[in-house]
Amino acid sequence: MTIGMVGGAFGAPAAQAYGTDHVYQLTYSLNCNDKNSPLCAPDVFGLGGAWGWIEPDSDGTADAAVTFCSHGQGHNGGFHENLDGVTWSIVSGSDLDGRFAVGVDPTDQYIVFDITSDIGFIA
Repeated sequence: MTIGMVGGAFGAPAAQAYGTDHVYQLTYSLNCNDKNSPLCAPDVFGLGGAWGWIEPDSDGTADAAVTFCSHGQGHNGGFHENLDGVTWSIVSGSDLDGRFAVGVDPTDQYIVFDITSDIGFIA
């Protein structure tokens, strides 16, 4: 059993579908059904959700595919956006500058994606 697992881990070449400079591949699914949640507040994106894939590269930029769906706040319904060249950095929790963190990191390090809008995504 161990030999088969090691062979499987080293027997196939790594896929390079996004080049060789990617640092991470992140996915997220945020669903807001509670209007009292900070993430569901009208100044974030309201009731609905956000789902996506983000691929940060070693040059400090990232590619992303994101989908949103909102109910009852300005942009009703769903919309999708492909993003290219989004800047990203790693910051401590004290440097989040009011942005909403998805989860809590025990090492207090967060990946911040600065999209050209009022919303910054943090993973």
